[in-house]
Amino acid sequence: MCDSSNAQQSQSPNPKDLDTRIAFTQKAIDETQATIRALDAKAVALLVFLVVPLTAAVHLRDGMRALALASYSHFWLMVIAWVVAAGANLLTLGAIASPADRVPGDHPSGTYFGAGLYRLSFLDLLPWTHTKAVHGTTEWLARCPQTQADVLWELAFEQIKLVYIRDVKMLRLKLAYYSVFAGLVAFVGAAFRLSGI
Repeated sequence: MCDSSNAQQSQSPNPKDLDTRIAFTQKAIDETQATIRALDAKAVALLVFLVVPLTAAVHLRDGMRALALASYSHFWLMVIAWVVAAGANLLTLGAIASPADRVPGDHPSGTYFGAGLYRLSFLDLLPWTHTKAVHGTTEWLARCPQTQADVLWELAFEQIKLVYIRDVKMLRLKLAYYSVFAGLVAFVGAAFRLSGI
């Protein structure tokens, strides 16, 4: 049987405990955001690695033709690996659609990152559109967390969404790296066949 004093404590923790939990969650958000930025930086570096050979493709045309003739399967494995790596890398750099939909249960208002403040469309790409915020200042302030417990709930929701974004980006970047490795192995295999080793 549950002790009523324990149940009461879990529903309304003391302010010091809330301060600690808020600080912890904010630090976790900061660390997760830093990891996401690092993953994006790695993806940009990999994109440069993938694009630079294309700039020399005209000069390498005869060499690539020789590789393709020496080992057709290695050549196409290399091409497929490059396409997969480039696609996974671009997906890593792209936005993750609706991370809030991945969080089960009740959601807070989403004011931490301003969720749903503007409803944008493709027309908003044009410079003369005048999209207005969905909520005015008074409504927005009313949606903001009113208590420390509300702040903690909002922060926890944002942390869960960020972890999803981090994990998806990490998975996509791993696919890109593995594809680059497979492409390099195929290139080396084709080069050995071309050289007759």
